Amino acid sequence: MTPVYRISSKSQRGFTLIELLVVIAIIALMVSILMPSLARARDLAKAAGCKMHLRNLGLALMLYPSENNELVVPSYNMTGPGGEGTPLDGWGPILDRDGLVAGGKELAGSSFMCPAVDDKDGVEDRYKDPNDSTGWMWWPNYRFSIGNEMMTEADAWTIFGTNFRSIRLAYYINADNPIGNANTRVVADTFYTGSVGYTNSFGESIRNTSASAFVHPARLIALADGVYAGRHRNSRPTDPSNRVGWRHLGRSAANVVLADGHCDTVRGDDFPLGDSWEQNTTGPYTVYADPWKSLVP
Repeated sequence: MTPVYRISSKSQRGFTLIELLVVIAIIALMVSILMPSLARARDLAKAAGCKMHLRNLGLALMLYPSENNELVVPSYNMTGPGGEGTPLDGWGPILDRDGLVAGGKELAGSSFMCPAVDDKDGVEDRYKDPNDSTGWMWWPNYRFSIGNEMMTEADAWTIFGTNFRSIRLAYYINADNPIGNANTRVVADTFYTGSVGYTNSFGESIRNTSASAFVHPARLIALADGVYAGRHRNSRPTDPSNRVGWRHLGRSAANVVLADGHCDTVRGDDFPLGDSWEQNTTGPYTVYADPWKSLVP
């Protein structure tokens, strides 16, 4: 006779409610532990991508003088003191036009865009919020006292010539930027670059910066996370009208590319203020081509 085997009902017992709750609690605990690590890994990946983009831009900035009589790319070209509706071309479209680095209109896919950029127009309301500089801006544009307005490509071609494209940028350039103030005195080769063509009421004009003016290119900040240019006295994360974009390390740091082409990450308090003799002369970074000439203690 074939034996009959009975399966004990005990072997078919499922999980109790308490056991299920314990498993769910363990999973929730593991997720809570892993989520900050995953978020940090994502932020670090974006910061690494940002540095890769800045290296590409740094190389383009170094190549530009070799093709332009050792003159640095202007932050933008303009005429006069910069009244309402003044057209500005922009350093990004200039590098794009010259084939040194390609720009684009999208948030991704261009070296001019930081992977950690916030999707907002950073100059639309003239920096009322210190965090506006974590956004982007359009170049070329028209300058108005209430904000910078995007220029159509048709206008750009008419004003600046063909093959001049509208591109989106998320990086700040260290430049002499007195636009809108007719009484600002002009001193040649002060910062990394300048608003070429600006002319004050004294008849002084900003010309292209000479690359030979850089005393310590390994310390001189050329580009940083952020938007637009200038405003060297307001570069801390909470400063009004701040144009440096504090996008990394929990919104406490910005990536920069120096005049010699190498990249670094700068914490808020280490970014040199324009009026700080100590930071610009003895610190690891400076905003001046020749800090000893520009700053008198």
